[in-house]
Amino acid sequence: MKKRVVTSVLWLYAGWYVGAMTAFLVGLSPVLGPIVGISAAVLIAIDPRHVLWSQPLSAPAVAPTRAASTSA
Repeated sequence: MKKRVVTSVLWLYAGWYVGAMTAFLVGLSPVLGPIVGISAAVLIAIDPRHVLWSQPLSAPAVAPTRAASTSA
């Protein structure tokens, strides 16, 4: 969880900087910086496709037994 928070903060700052620099160079509103930064941080924190933060596989609660599946 610590890695996710740290990387989200870093992506916030990086996105904010790139958005602000792009807004300055193109002549857009300076609000573009925080918008890009926050959206990048949220995307990294949530990771909707589970590419960055993989979930551990959970074991099944009850494993089926061989004796129960065969009948005599």
